[in-house]
Amino acid sequence: MATVISLNRFVVDRPEQGKGKVRRKPGSNKLYVDFYYHGVRIVKTTGLGDTPTNMKTVRTWLDRALEKIENGSFIFAEAFPGASPKEKAFHAKYEHCHGRSETVLLLAE
Repeated sequence: MATVISLNRFVVDRPEQGKGKVRRKPGSNKLYVDFYYHGVRIVKTTGLGDTPTNMKTVRTWLDRALEKIENGSFIFAEAFPGASPKEKAFHAKYEHCHGRSETVLLLAE
């Protein structure tokens, strides 16, 4: 006879693709943004403490970022200037594929 096993304790609270969360990690009092971009889960600290005012501010920022992702105008390196060069390069590659490119400085000869 088969045994039913409850997996509820293994379910992790993660945002769905196209949606995002503002949350606090266990052991931290800072707020984090948690969303997907180019199929990769992005979890970044805001550096802001968990207060109602900061929660509202970060939620507004995240909603705008998700809107920019939807319309193709989000640029990872601008949103997260302190991200690793590897992360920036990965996302820039896909942003470039969608018609965006880095600013090019043309020099006169």
